[in-house]
Amino acid sequence: MADNFAGKLRAEIGEAQKRRHELSMRKLAFTTGLLGVGALNITVGVEKQLDLTPVLYLVPFVAVAFDFYIIDEDYGVKRTGQFLSMDESGASSEEKAWERFVREHPNRLSPIASFIVTIVLLTGAASVLWQTGPQIVWFRIWIALVVLVEVGLMTYSLLLRKLLGR
Repeated sequence: MADNFAGKLRAEIGEAQKRRHELSMRKLAFTTGLLGVGALNITVGVEKQLDLTPVLYLVPFVAVAFDFYIIDEDYGVKRTGQFLSMDESGASSEEKAWERFVREHPNRLSPIASFIVTIVLLTGAASVLWQTGPQIVWFRIWIALVVLVEVGLMTYSLLLRKLLGR
């Protein structure tokens, strides 16, 4: 493999890791903002209150949307890394040792961290909404839908990792 091509791929991995990190930070910023807005009760005039709790229904869906993009960037990093590891002729002995070490000692939290954050956000939004006395049937459907989509995404992500052997 030409050194220039491998260098470009390594640069692409770095860019994808940066994009994945930015997406994770944006996910936290957007969802935290929505949680804050949804928890507000603003008094308008003397007796009227502006109830913003319905915004809380959006929080886990925004988090799930970000999870799609985070998974995409993560898979791109893993796929490119897998391709680079196939050609060990250009790799230094330190790089080979590092790849072997990472394969033998994987980060167990990393693949599920984003999903854990989404479930925590769902729990936070649900607990605030529960205090408002939601319609139980729709509330349960909302929770089930978010959990099903998130479990499906997590399963898909882990399947992609398994296909790459990581």
